[in-house]
Amino acid sequence: MKEDLSFGTRCVHAGEGPSPEYRAHTTPIYQTSTFLFDSAEQADAVFSGKEPGYRYVRSPPNTPTHAAFIEKMKSLEGGEAGLSYSSGMAAETAVVLSQLKVGTILYPPASCMEAPTACSHPFCLNSASM
Repeated sequence: MKEDLSFGTRCVHAGEGPSPEYRAHTTPIYQTSTFLFDSAEQADAVFSGKEPGYRYVRSPPNTPTHAAFIEKMKSLEGGEAGLSYSSGMAAETAVVLSQLKVGTILYPPASCMEAPTACSHPFCLNSASM
């Protein structure tokens, strides 16, 4: 989208376009986690990055809905690329973990030890006891 358009216009139209399948005026919400391929060769090309396409909801660009959202945010923020996450905590975790090098020991704050979730509690204990 042209960046010389007003902020309001970009809020509404950036990342949007008619859906190639059904010609919907706005981007539909794709509630799927997996995508079909016409052949094993096409799947291989998409998964290896030789051909553009959607692979799985946890692999960027996730779904066409995520792709439209990312394009809109890139336009509004003046960015070159982007990722979308399901929550703020998922985004924060990705940022923190992306900065760690192999072998880095993560010592979380004491409040992490009090977390009632089964997922974070063992991680914090294992990291702190290394």
